[in-house]
Amino acid sequence: MKKFILAAGSLKLFFPLLFLISTALAWETAFNRGAPVHGRWWFMALGAALLLNTAACQAPRFASCPRRSLLLHAGILLVIGGAFASGAWKFSAQLPLTAGYAATEARTETAVYRLPFSVKLISFRVLYDGEPEYSLAAGGAVHPLRPGGSFALPDGTRARVLSLYRDLGIGPDGRREEKSPYYFNPAAELELSSGTKKENVLLFAELASPHGGGRPGLLLRVAGARPAGYESEVELKVVGIASDTLGGGAAVPADGEELRTVISVNSPVSFYGYKLYQHGYDPADPASSTLLVKRDPGVWPVYAGFALLLAGLFLWIL
Repeated sequence: MKKFILAAGSLKLFFPLLFLISTALAWETAFNRGAPVHGRWWFMALGAALLLNTAACQAPRFASCPRRSLLLHAGILLVIGGAFASGAWKFSAQLPLTAGYAATEARTETAVYRLPFSVKLISFRVLYDGEPEYSLAAGGAVHPLRPGGSFALPDGTRARVLSLYRDLGIGPDGRREEKSPYYFNPAAELELSSGTKKENVLLFAELASPHGGGRPGLLLRVAGARPAGYESEVELKVVGIASDTLGGGAAVPADGEELRTVISVNSPVSFYGYKLYQHGYDPADPASSTLLVKRDPGVWPVYAGFALLLAGLFLWIL
């Protein structure tokens, strides 16, 4: 047994293993365009061999080894083990949602993953820094726009603001309506009058008078209409056992905990070992949202390993 431990912990085994793993990772970074090497059986076998080698190297010296050395070696073992656990079982997939409906299936490019909980989208919101302001640039002058407001253009024409739109849509019958409460397609409808002549003009943001009736130089601007963030209000409910085509599903009790929360770009939510991020949305469908679902079982062992490494280095310095 002692001979086996000494052989397994030999540096003659450590350096070839380290070389093979480093070569595989370098090839992955520079050339691989297919499935990543992290989850392949041979790469996992190399990782297991490196773990065994590092543990066996320390085993004969365990009783007499200084505490700082034990911490350093334990930290290395945890970092290596956590990194390979992440490579084998780390999971990241998109979860498309529609308001009012619960979804349990997250998708990658190659697989569908059934989550152990459902995610129901209550509402999706685009956030802005304050209320955007409409203005009209004409002949070097800038006029703020308010519904019902009026002002004179440089040529003497009188302009009156009929309507301001956030996301203007025009139906087949020509009827104008708001498609969403967000500033995806801002527009303004003005009534221009000169003497007894009146005409309605429809302007879209940053487009020079597309329907200006022969009046060039009218430019609608909307300041502060760029989204500052996005958030989804969701309801999470445990529904059963996770399963996926990638392996590594997490078993949880069926019909369990419920959680109603808000997920935003900078505020992900953790639930039953998974982390949910606000990922995207469809401007054409304001009642939809896309979340990114992640699970990484190796992250905490890696953190713990680095903590032990720091503790060992601290003791070494002292």
